[in-house]
Amino acid sequence: MWSRLNRMCHDLEPNYGTYLALYFSLALITGWVSFHSRKLGLNEAAAFQHGIYLGDRSHGFLSQVHGSRILFPYLLHYVTTLSGLPVPYVFTLLRLGSIFAAYCAFHVYLKGWFDSRGALIGTLFLTSSVQLTFIDWFEIPTDFVELLVFTLGCLLIRGNAIGPLLVLIAVGTLNRETTVLLVILLLVNGEIWRLKHWLAVAAAGGVFLAVYGGVKLLLGIRTFHYFLDPGLLRYNFSGVLVFFRNLNIYNNSLSWLYMFNIFWVLAPWGLREKPAFIRRSVMAVPLFLFVYLFGGGSLAEPREMIPLYPVLVPAGLLTFFRDRIAISPGPFLPVKKGASS
Repeated sequence: MWSRLNRMCHDLEPNYGTYLALYFSLALITGWVSFHSRKLGLNEAAAFQHGIYLGDRSHGFLSQVHGSRILFPYLLHYVTTLSGLPVPYVFTLLRLGSIFAAYCAFHVYLKGWFDSRGALIGTLFLTSSVQLTFIDWFEIPTDFVELLVFTLGCLLIRGNAIGPLLVLIAVGTLNRETTVLLVILLLVNGEIWRLKHWLAVAAAGGVFLAVYGGVKLLLGIRTFHYFLDPGLLRYNFSGVLVFFRNLNIYNNSLSWLYMFNIFWVLAPWGLREKPAFIRRSVMAVPLFLFVYLFGGGSLAEPREMIPLYPVLVPAGLLTFFRDRIAISPGPFLPVKKGASS
């Protein structure tokens, strides 16, 4: 039965144009849901981002936190200047473009292990679950750029393309400082006994520190330190404990659990049989969660877990599709068990 169904699916294999049309339509849906899930409207969100370029610090804490994330605000300003279009209109187009690019890149990334149907299933999971992150009271356009950066980063680390990775870290750090996690992924996905690997890790870390510290210094933005902050720890864990006091399965502090759903279990399942890149990256997830929980992350803001998509989704799919249809060896999937790639 499986073989017959598999042959039928092959006969229905769409071309790349079909996938592009599908992901563009899904990007439109995602953008619509995102814009209409916020308390503040499009004009206010666009004005806030443009204000970062203009040096507006009137929003206090928000200006300090988002002030160093200058990639989108600067892009917004220059595209607006060159095109002559209104700021909200350019904001919408850039937002849509980042969603579409992130979806397409994720599909290409998954093709390293799966056929087009397996990659489609993984990307469809992304498009549906990422909407759980639309809980902030205004539009934050760094999220899909961050997803794109981490997807491309994992692709480059897997291919050992250090030069392009350094450029990506430099650009990605202008979007969000979470690119430091790409340095960690590079660290665990190399031959640690080789000097060349440590030089690559040092270069990646140096690029991150130079860009992040340089932007903070040039713009005069204060750096906030939340590691082991008692107030934030109390907020995170009390939010989870509310579930046991008031059995509401839609508790906001559980959104991170629903975001990856069964992939929390599928990703580490049978880890020893999975390709080396997936195996090592999944083993680094606890370190990410430790930094997330104790270093300033908020369980009520699941968008901060977006960097885990390129790790948990392919790892989970490799478990889910083992010995089933909709998977075929991609260029990075070993044919024999135990092979490393």
